[in-house]
Amino acid sequence: MKIHAQKSTDVIVVGSGLAGITAACRAAEKGAGVILLSTGPLFSGSSFFPGTWGLGLISAADCDDEQDLCDTINAIGCNMTDKELVKEFVSSIPGAISWLEGCGVKLKTAHNSKQDDFIPCFDHKHRTWNGLLSENVRKIFSDKIKELGIEIITDCTLTDILSENGRVKGAVIYRKDIKKISLFSCSALILAAGGFTTLFKDHVTTNDVSSCAHIPALKTGCELVNMEFMQIMPAYRSPCRGTIFNEKVFRYVDMTDHSGKDLIKEARISEEVLAVRSTHGPFTSSKISCAVDLMIAHCDDDNGVTTTYSDELKNSMSEFAQTYFEWLKEKKHLTVDDTINIGLFAHASNGGIKIDSNASCGPEGLYACGEITGGMHGADRIGGLSTANGLVFGLKAGENAARYSLTHNADTQVSYTLSNFCICDTSRYEKILAGIMSENCMVIRSGKRLENAVSRLEEIIEKAPRHHTYDHSELSQSMILQSRLELSLVILKAALLREESRGSHYREDFPVRNESLSRRIIISQTDNKYAAQFENK
Repeated sequence: MKIHAQKSTDVIVVGSGLAGITAACRAAEKGAGVILLSTGPLFSGSSFFPGTWGLGLISAADCDDEQDLCDTINAIGCNMTDKELVKEFVSSIPGAISWLEGCGVKLKTAHNSKQDDFIPCFDHKHRTWNGLLSENVRKIFSDKIKELGIEIITDCTLTDILSENGRVKGAVIYRKDIKKISLFSCSALILAAGGFTTLFKDHVTTNDVSSCAHIPALKTGCELVNMEFMQIMPAYRSPCRGTIFNEKVFRYVDMTDHSGKDLIKEARISEEVLAVRSTHGPFTSSKISCAVDLMIAHCDDDNGVTTTYSDELKNSMSEFAQTYFEWLKEKKHLTVDDTINIGLFAHASNGGIKIDSNASCGPEGLYACGEITGGMHGADRIGGLSTANGLVFGLKAGENAARYSLTHNADTQVSYTLSNFCICDTSRYEKILAGIMSENCMVIRSGKRLENAVSRLEEIIEKAPRHHTYDHSELSQSMILQSRLELSLVILKAALLREESRGSHYREDFPVRNESLSRRIIISQTDNKYAAQFENK
């Protein structure tokens, strides 16, 4: 059945996290008519995840520090970055911060920024550090969105992208309010829909990050890069499930299993290892501290690893830790004296849609920004650069999309052919998918597990029962599930192809880094088939 365009505008932005809101505001500032689409409420996604106190934002200290930051990003990324993109990224951060401040956002600064705790995660030195407080960002941008006349449509999910002859024509979305799949035409489309961590059962991002925009982008001619690299973080299993654990205090913890066994002593983890683990939040195979995460992964279940804090921390707390525990008490009603249970959660995607320095991703009129993109981060990511990514490339995407729309009018006469053939019992298959990804593609990966997962997903994609329906709710759920299944499949194929351990990707059957594999893995689509292959250099 055919659906025709119900709305038309210059620029459509998909996603209302920091990157999407930045892109929408910038496009509107440049004179474009903008529609902002959000699966959840405005100000959602990983940017506004309630399990953490706010967003850290770093930049080079000065012009002389820019080259060092570029070199550090490439080194920490284990040579999996696009070096030209990194250079453009770093040089654009100060301008993005100035734009943010010009909007009226108040940045939080540290009283004693030279404390070691303010060295960004994985970094080797202090940078310029700022904090974005969610309440302030919400207030400022709520007012700015109204002032710029941006149309907001919430409770809607992208199900496909309409393109013709290498040019974007519109967005196909499911709207919960009217329970219909609709087509909106546009001159330019910006994807800011977030990463892929909701494919996993345990994740510390909001559930409205649907992880279903990557595959429609692939089908329009985009490529994906670095999909095997995902940040995995310790977080609370109880109480307040999903609250981010403050990694800076790892050197002050005792950890036991349900029988009371001292896990740190049992695993022979030294104070030196715990000190290193206190310098970074996500898991990495690149440091000796990986022993801590592997211990948690082996002992973890739905109840988590029992964790308490030492008197040393309670009696002498750094400013960074104090800020965290003040937030924890205010928002979660927990203190440093409470016992918690922690486990490992999927946190953030380091890979995604391959973009250039203009945030363009291939097809005419298609742009991307934020966590859905890849190239500016590698196998590991320095803390505070995810926020910077959303700002920098959100501004670039918004500005370039608006510029494109000035010379390319939206086609209001377009239509989209909607298949009425859909997967049965999508909720059941969503649970199966989450189980497959969580069991086989979290911290501990192996060729055998990954091959089994690939086979299971291929079988589901090919053989899952389907039926005909005209119910748009059923059809949309099937389209979303199909995209999530296919996205999971390409992630697994990338992880299977990388037969080494590098940064956030760990293979227990290949536990060391292999320099002969120092090339990025690119995912592309040809003849309706997805290929994962190493990039030619």
